[in-house]
Amino acid sequence: MTNVCVTTDASFHERFGLAGWASWIAIEGDHHPTLVSGYFQASDSVEAETRALAHGVCAALELLTGCETITITARSDNMHAVGVLSGVRFMDPLRQGDMEACRQTQTRVSLAGAHLVVIHAGDGPELRWCDLSARAAAQLARGLERPRAS
Repeated sequence: MTNVCVTTDASFHERFGLAGWASWIAIEGDHHPTLVSGYFQASDSVEAETRALAHGVCAALELLTGCETITITARSDNMHAVGVLSGVRFMDPLRQGDMEACRQTQTRVSLAGAHLVVIHAGDGPELRWCDLSARAAAQLARGLERPRAS
């Protein structure tokens, strides 16, 4: 069995409609985590957090291709993202970004035969790194993109 802990965070910039995200992926038995970050368009900060968590889980699944039994513990400081991806929070059909992120993640987890546990993360070095890296990714994205029309 392969256990992995995925910690994620997002940083949203409303004027540009862009979010930076970062994920700290710690695979049991590995001495160093895999650190992943990037950016995407989002409608609000809640969607950004949900999509960051989804991206982190999918990145972990990519790293674990070929493993037979996978348990992923996904951690976020955003209760909405935790609720949506864990299936305990009602998904508003008007929040298309949340629905798409959840659907894609559930499909990937199912295809990999993995078990996903989503929990709220309070603090820690992983979350602090994710916060700083998500902000840096958002700043990079703002330098590459134009503001959206208001």
